[in-house]
Amino acid sequence: MRRLREARADALSKLVSEEERLRVRAALLTLSASDRDVLYWSFYEGLAPQEIATRHKKSAVNVRQQKSRALERLRRTFFGQHAVSR
Repeated sequence: MRRLREARADALSKLVSEEERLRVRAALLTLSASDRDVLYWSFYEGLAPQEIATRHKKSAVNVRQQKSRALERLRRTFFGQHAVSR
């Protein structure tokens, strides 16, 4: 009986994770390619704004602003128009 409960809990957690993953993907697709790129370089490649700026011939200030705005748009898309800004 315990194994059955554990199996159900695992299946539920995988389903929830899959739903969340799909929501995040859908929200990301609402961003421009440039915004997605900045978020990718920042979060997946772990690049600092200065590194992104140097590699892509932008200013570090511009990269930080773009990242901030992209995250805000992502938050609003994912959580709705009334998402709290940070």
